[in-house]
Amino acid sequence: MFHHLQNGADEKKIAWLLKHAYHMSEQDIETYIKRFFGRFYSQQFKRQTLPEGPKILGISLSPRGQYRMPSDVKRK
Repeated sequence: MFHHLQNGADEKKIAWLLKHAYHMSEQDIETYIKRFFGRFYSQQFKRQTLPEGPKILGISLSPRGQYRMPSDVKRK
């Protein structure tokens, strides 16, 4: 999530990172990436109602902070 949001890493870059960090199979990596991106973008409306939390890294997913994404976003 960090590399996608902070650095703009696409699915290929994240797959490469997963493969080298966790030695996962290509099929498992593809499954996890599709699941993650599907859930992350389809569940944005739930984050809009969350209270503020601590900002630990250089980014925050709080809708009251710097991260702005429409709650009805659809990923292609």
